[in-house]
Amino acid sequence: MDQDHVVLQGTSMATPFVAAVMALLLPKDKTLDSATAMNRLKYAARNGWHA
Repeated sequence: MDQDHVVLQGTSMATPFVAAVMALLLPKDKTLDSATAMNRLKYAARNGWHA
């Protein structure tokens, strides 16, 4: 990395991104429950968002 960027990794770094995706996903479909939203997120992580 250069002087302007750092590398961060681990589940602690992923948590805010997952929370943000869920915050955007849940209001998009008012009938979506948290378990289904989590399953969709996991599917997208494994297969690509548009799979």
